[in-house]
Amino acid sequence: MVPKTHVSICLACARYHDDGTCDVYPDGIPDGILKYLWDHRTPYAGDSGILFQKRRGAASLLAAYEGLVAFHSRGASPNRD
Repeated sequence: MVPKTHVSICLACARYHDDGTCDVYPDGIPDGILKYLWDHRTPYAGDSGILFQKRRGAASLLAAYEGLVAFHSRGASPNRD
């Protein structure tokens, strides 16, 4: 399950289930995807070529994820003062 304070691309995916699994990873989504270390719009080990698919009404969640990734890629940390 994605922590409530965590923004993951999974939250915007049509394949995601609220128990931390999805259609692609029924035994649990890898941390690399779940914790925004990997953008699952590109292939990831074990996904059998099935990638992120935006669910209806999830544009704001996807935008939040993209903003967070951009923030971290600049070397910023949300814990810095």
